[in-house]
Amino acid sequence: MKRESSGCARILRILGNGEWHTSAELYRSTACVVHSRISDLRKQGHLIDRRHVGGIGATAYEYRLVSSDAAGRVEA
Repeated sequence: MKRESSGCARILRILGNGEWHTSAELYRSTACVVHSRISDLRKQGHLIDRRHVGGIGATAYEYRLVSSDAAGRVEA
């Protein structure tokens, strides 16, 4: 569980600037399973957008933090 929350924290820190970030970028920066951590963050109340940008695998999607209703509110 600790590894899961630290992965979430690392992804949230990156997404906190409100800009789009590819799955590959998030993976390189956090070394965690990105889609699982994004799902965990959404369950915690963070609103995270996803868009398909082409490519395959980790380059196919980008994510950005829109807002957060979780503790330590973030508004992007």
